[in-house]
Amino acid sequence: MKFIVDRDEMVKGLDLLPNIQNNITPILNTILIEAKKELMLKVTDTYIYTHTKVEAEIEEPGVVCVPSKSLFKLVRELPKGKYTFELAKTYLIIKNKNIKLKIRIFSPEEIFPESREFEISKTVKLQAKKLSSMLTHTAMCMGVSIGFDINGTLFKLGNKLSLVTCDGVRLARAGLNEKETINVIIPHRAVKEIEKITKDNELDVKIQLSAENNKIQIDVGDTRCVSILIDMVYPDYEKFIPKKNKNILIVDREELMSSLNRAKLIGESETDNPIKLKLTKNLLNVSRADDRIGEFEENLKVDYSGKDVILGFQAYTLVDVLELLTHEKLSFEINENPKPVAIRLDDYLYLALPVRIK
Repeated sequence: MKFIVDRDEMVKGLDLLPNIQNNITPILNTILIEAKKELMLKVTDTYIYTHTKVEAEIEEPGVVCVPSKSLFKLVRELPKGKYTFELAKTYLIIKNKNIKLKIRIFSPEEIFPESREFEISKTVKLQAKKLSSMLTHTAMCMGVSIGFDINGTLFKLGNKLSLVTCDGVRLARAGLNEKETINVIIPHRAVKEIEKITKDNELDVKIQLSAENNKIQIDVGDTRCVSILIDMVYPDYEKFIPKKNKNILIVDREELMSSLNRAKLIGESETDNPIKLKLTKNLLNVSRADDRIGEFEENLKVDYSGKDVILGFQAYTLVDVLELLTHEKLSFEINENPKPVAIRLDDYLYLALPVRIK
């Protein structure tokens, strides 16, 4: 095997691959380098499989497995320019006129667990930057909490795509809510890899589902990610979404975010004591108290004419979404405890559940 590749192109390809650490099966700690008609880099842990194409000049075809940690580190430290990669017995040699590296290769191609083709039951296409935005706006609600043990994202595949995440305290939905959809749950780690390959990408993405094989395949340009699905039924989150009401708070996003960040400082932990929000006509009082540190209180002018209400929130349940959104003004639908407050935008829904105040 022998090929010539630009250092920056190789780094770009490596950056699209997952960083897998497996202490049980050493072959899963390798990158399969396949130089045939084109240069392909492949990585898998048997649950997630990713491959990507790298622009290169193939002089001699071949396949080799190289320890991923060594290859990642060494290639990144190389100066810019073109390098020859050449297989020599038990080493992969990387060289130019000034540098020569030797990396001990691993095992032959046949024991690397390749991804197999499977029958596709559903396909959805959209822009990669749209999917990237949807993932970003739902990622903070993906987690495990008491009473909610699914650490993944619900992909609802219909004519279009919508995503749902929930951690038991917050819920986010990105995309339009269609009635007829196929619902599958993508594991947290796979979602992070999909975020990586769609970020800052102007191409289209193709999402293909294989219900029979319990897998999903994401194609963006020359990169593919295949993941197994979480074999569980997502909770009926719809019943927790409150009906629209006229109890609307309109507030400057940056002012509220700054006030909440100041309130966060009164406490050794964000979850020690909730932040108290007291709403009266056109006034929002933000406060927090901690016996060990002190107290904070601030009044914000807002647009509000609903019922007087006092709600408590863990700071992160509001700050995280305020940091993500870019609107100058935001509208919150205010519900009395124990119902969540809601932010509804054109194709985005965010819910935050209040907590008890002492």
